[in-house]
Amino acid sequence: MNCKVKFDIPCVIQNALTLPKGWKWTMYCDGSGHISDPVGRTIFSYDLVAQVFEENGGGQQPWSGNEEEDDLFQDMNLEGFVRFAERKIRTEIK
Repeated sequence: MNCKVKFDIPCVIQNALTLPKGWKWTMYCDGSGHISDPVGRTIFSYDLVAQVFEENGGGQQPWSGNEEEDDLFQDMNLEGFVRFAERKIRTEIK
């Protein structure tokens, strides 16, 4: 990301691609970010540099080696994580 702001200030805030209205991704210049529900609670967070993610505050998990979506995590990239997180959230909010 090409950012010229403080690291604790979001570079990008965007609507989730495949979730209902109100779900938002917040992405920071340091390679971290999270998705929050319409109430503002963080559901998934990620850190591209450390290559970890966290679901519902349940502790950090390594980006690779995730047994549920192992193929998705072979190459570290944000696009794959967004697909993984939104798919998992969709199954839980139905």
